[in-house]
Amino acid sequence: MITRLEDGGWPLGLVDEVYVFGSYARGALEPNDVDVVIEHGTDKRWLGESLDASINGRDSYVRMRQALRGRRGPWQGHGACTAPA
Repeated sequence: MITRLEDGGWPLGLVDEVYVFGSYARGALEPNDVDVVIEHGTDKRWLGESLDASINGRDSYVRMRQALRGRRGPWQGHGACTAPA
């Protein structure tokens, strides 16, 4: 995930902060998962795709999750959207 964030591109270029919490953050030797919160800004494209997804009953964070995890298996993150500057 860190390599993907460093490479940037859309929508990863919108990411402002990544917070790690849970067992991994507490130093577990064999965590089952890594819990993260992603804080990101918006742009016109994000707003348009989010609005379209919401109107059509889809999850507006699918593109962000796919960009963060690549083609790996299950991944669950929590997003926090910040207003554009």
